[in-house]
Amino acid sequence: MKVEWDGVEMPYLWYWQEFGATEGYPWFGRHYNIGLEPFSSYPTLGLEEAIRNGSAATIEAGENKRFWLKATPYQI
Repeated sequence: MKVEWDGVEMPYLWYWQEFGATEGYPWFGRHYNIGLEPFSSYPTLGLEEAIRNGSAATIEAGENKRFWLKATPYQI
C-alpha cells in the first residue's frame, strides 16, 4: 500500500511496534504488529514534552484544521 499525507500539518512519521508485551486489557499479550502513523508533533513523550520541544500543534477557539491522507493499494 502506498500512503501519502499532508506533510505541513503532519510533519512527523511515528514508527511503533508491539510484540506481545501489553499483557492487560484488551490485548492480553496477543498483539503483534508494527505501525506507521503520520503525526502532528514529535511523539512518544507526551504533550508536555511536545510543548517543551516546540513541536506541539495548536488549535485556537473556533478554528478548524484539516489535513489530507491518501492510501492507494497496489494491485497484486
